[in-house]
Amino acid sequence: MRTYPAIERKSIILGMPAGDLMLLLCVLVVLVLLGGIMGTFFQVSKYYYFGSLLSVIVLQFVLRYLHRRRHPSFLASWISYYFLQARRITITAKPGCHENKSRNCKRETRR
Repeated sequence: MRTYPAIERKSIILGMPAGDLMLLLCVLVVLVLLGGIMGTFFQVSKYYYFGSLLSVIVLQFVLRYLHRRRHPSFLASWISYYFLQARRITITAKPGCHENKSRNCKRETRR
């Protein structure tokens, strides 16, 4: 079967994978919205917005550096490890597989 490397390659935008760039833009939007919400209750200085923009730019350079070092999608894997993966995985056999040792009795994994 013929494979096309251009199709199977990850899309790169601004020197980083597109998924990492979208997460970076989401961080920027959340920081600006948080500043707006905080601005309804008390006065937010311009240094908050400058600091949030500066932190997003620094994070972009860090992600570009990690991508050049061939680290596999650092930001998405970090979020997946700390927030989305289950902490305990239980492995059970299908009912009736203890008596019948056939090939149809494979183990199931549950979260």
